[in-house]
Amino acid sequence: MKNAMLLTFLSLIIITCSGGEVPQAVKSELHSAGLKLYVMPFHKTVMVSGKVTVTPRLYEFFTDGSKTNCNVYVTNAAFYLGDKLLGISAVKPIMLKTDLIYVKNGVYPFRIVTAASDGKVYDYVTNITVSNVSMTVKTILKEPIPEGMFMYVAGSASVLVKKGKETEWNATALKMKKLTDLEYEATFLAGLGETVFFEFTLGSWATKARDEKNELIHVSTIVKKDGHVFTVKIDNWGKTTGKTALEGYNIGFLGDGKNLTLTWTQKNEKPGAVYYAYAGEKFVSSSFSNTQYYSFDFPAKWGQELLIYIAGQKVTNKFTLPKKGIPFTFLKVGDIHCNATAPIPALMAKESNIAFVMDTGDLVMDGLKAADWNSYYSLNNPYLKKFLYQPAMGNHEYESPFYNWITGKPKWYSFTWENCYFICIDNNNNIETGSPQYIWVEKELKAAQKYKFKIVYFHIPPYSSKKHGDDEWTQKFLVPLFEKYGVHVVFCGHEHGYEVSYPLKGGKKSDKGIVYVTSAGGGQFLYELEGTPEWSRLAVKTFNYMKITVTGDKMVLNAIDDKGKVFDSFEIK
Repeated sequence: MKNAMLLTFLSLIIITCSGGEVPQAVKSELHSAGLKLYVMPFHKTVMVSGKVTVTPRLYEFFTDGSKTNCNVYVTNAAFYLGDKLLGISAVKPIMLKTDLIYVKNGVYPFRIVTAASDGKVYDYVTNITVSNVSMTVKTILKEPIPEGMFMYVAGSASVLVKKGKETEWNATALKMKKLTDLEYEATFLAGLGETVFFEFTLGSWATKARDEKNELIHVSTIVKKDGHVFTVKIDNWGKTTGKTALEGYNIGFLGDGKNLTLTWTQKNEKPGAVYYAYAGEKFVSSSFSNTQYYSFDFPAKWGQELLIYIAGQKVTNKFTLPKKGIPFTFLKVGDIHCNATAPIPALMAKESNIAFVMDTGDLVMDGLKAADWNSYYSLNNPYLKKFLYQPAMGNHEYESPFYNWITGKPKWYSFTWENCYFICIDNNNNIETGSPQYIWVEKELKAAQKYKFKIVYFHIPPYSSKKHGDDEWTQKFLVPLFEKYGVHVVFCGHEHGYEVSYPLKGGKKSDKGIVYVTSAGGGQFLYELEGTPEWSRLAVKTFNYMKITVTGDKMVLNAIDDKGKVFDSFEIK
């Protein structure tokens, strides 16, 4: 590899105005040497590589070498590497963000031409040395990874972030090479002197490497030389820690809904019994031995009042099952994260005549930690005790068995309600062509053909203009299936806030396309908006949930904010 070279500034040229004399300093008089561009990072180094941020500012310099900020500021700037225009900045803050990782190592003239608020032009030229080097990250595992899975390195280095994104990491950025069952490595370009951060996955953010304390591995190294090697020890890919101390139940269903599933969670492992009865009927008991988590199925009688009594409790819980029929209404929420201040659960509980609640995941922050589940029922009980619950697994559930124990749901499943066929997918998991889930999804889509509306939901959106950007795996493997089998709408979470697409086919607007809805404002902090691509009809930074009413020939979708006001409404036919 090419050696890095340390150079000094070639020149600071074309100083075109003078500020004149300045007031006396302490016992000395300073004379102005004029206004000059002061450019970060070139005031400290001219050796650059990888991702670079260049910021020009105007200072008044003095004959003794001191400087001070002045009231003249840069209004726009053009940045050149040799004869190549790297970019133009005309919006504050004036700066250039560029990536030199694929620029051939060597010495280049770097020039900035600016316009300032005093109406004058200022020019800056220096030589810079581009110094990109090769580095290797190695991992040492405690146990082999599961058969059929691959290890990936994610991180902050230019070659590891998502294409078109400056800082967004990619869970499948670079597949690591297997050396032995317990050793993997990956080699890539990085900047000399760059601090590179790393995480490791098995193909999704739901399967991230952890250390011996079961904490997520997020490590860094400073690239000191060509051939730099950084070694990381991995203890596990997700194991549960602690013991849950929550108590409550939720009710949901699979398939055609002939049976319901009640999942009961108690504070300690002990024998117990759950009694249920429909109004006017005798109680039926279902007992269990020492366990914290218990699920059982029982016949559904739609529209009737269900009575539930837990052995040892003093109250009988009443749960009115929804009536079947058209029209019907369901709620959609996502990314509550068990945030104790989340405003949406209480608002949802005020709704009535709801068939069920669809949740697109991230119920908690770290699904492998028992403590993170302890507020699950206290926060969500207001609506869980009123409505049937149909969640999807988010990446923050981290493939945790707590998810199944507490919600009673598998990773992927389907169900029907009147003229709709719902398919719940786990796109944190393997969705590649030929994978078990891919085969299952296609089978379900074929079965859905006789239904008026085909509705799919999962956590990570295939299209997003927010923090994480588009999910290329979902676009590559699932979107073609959705288009082939005529899916009407796809509901997602993950990108905190709200965004809805135009009908899309092949990523472009089409009257016969699929509408992609991201409703992920259930309670966790909201993401900033990052531009508006052509496919995006509306993106809003707000807490939200949705209320969807299905009739015989259309769906009416209303997005509701944390004040209870509808801020978006549209139809799908």
